Amino acid sequence: MRIHFKQSVLLIICLICILIGIYSWHWWKRYKLIINRFIHATPKTNLDNLEEAILFDNKLLTKCQHFTQGKQSFVVDSKGYLCERRHLEKTNGCCQLKSSSIRGPYICDSCSSTTHCCSSFEHCISCCLKPDHRIYLQNYIRSRDLKTSLLLSHLSTSFDICLSRCRTHSNSNNKRLNNLKYLPFNIQWLDSSYQQTCLPDSPWQKILNDLEPILAIRTREQFHNRHRHQILIELLGTQFQWKFFRLEPDIPHILISPYMFEDHRRKLENEAKSWLQIQVFKAAVDIGATVTEDQE
Repeated sequence: MRIHFKQSVLLIICLICILIGIYSWHWWKRYKLIINRFIHATPKTNLDNLEEAILFDNKLLTKCQHFTQGKQSFVVDSKGYLCERRHLEKTNGCCQLKSSSIRGPYICDSCSSTTHCCSSFEHCISCCLKPDHRIYLQNYIRSRDLKTSLLLSHLSTSFDICLSRCRTHSNSNNKRLNNLKYLPFNIQWLDSSYQQTCLPDSPWQKILNDLEPILAIRTREQFHNRHRHQILIELLGTQFQWKFFRLEPDIPHILISPYMFEDHRRKLENEAKSWLQIQVFKAAVDIGATVTEDQE
């Protein structure tokens, strides 16, 4: 009798241990941190819906989003038209098609095919909305880089995406950097981060403003090694360098032959990219962004 009793007790204990183990496994899977997936407390949409929005024919819109910078007299609407403020339809937010100031749709004549810069922010948005350019918007939201998923979670239309993409693609926004022979960023996640909307009160802009100073501090801590210093300067790009490391020396020749072999440079670059990815993740955690396995 005692033997059977002991066996029953052992069996019950084993079952309890198994249940505790299963519960612990599910708890760990739910709350473990995954480095490459960001979430924000109030996402507006998901990327699949955003891709569908890109394919929507803007001509079928009954109500328009519209935008203009500051005191500019011209407004761009989500159908790709430009018009004077006074010719904006008050009921639906679209440009009046029969107005004397109407231009478009899809004004690309002031946009350079080489630098992709336009003469004005409004022209950039208008050109971006052109149906032929949908493939570029799709490629942008499919990039799924470290910060793009977080930033795009607050966009819901192709007009929103074009607002974000045109931030650094108009001459009016790049005059200072053009004087420095501005070059595009060399790593995609940072390039896409800078090409978000120019609206200063947007949630993704606030996130970026909080991330950058932390990343700059951690990058500066690596400057004791001149090769690491140089590769980080190059990867972060001219715009980041101008903003945070204006007085730092830029000596690109130390990373090319005969001062450095190509294989050594490639290894150094890959290590620096990985380091930057990790530091961006850590900075996002520091400012309150969270990461979970459940969010795509």
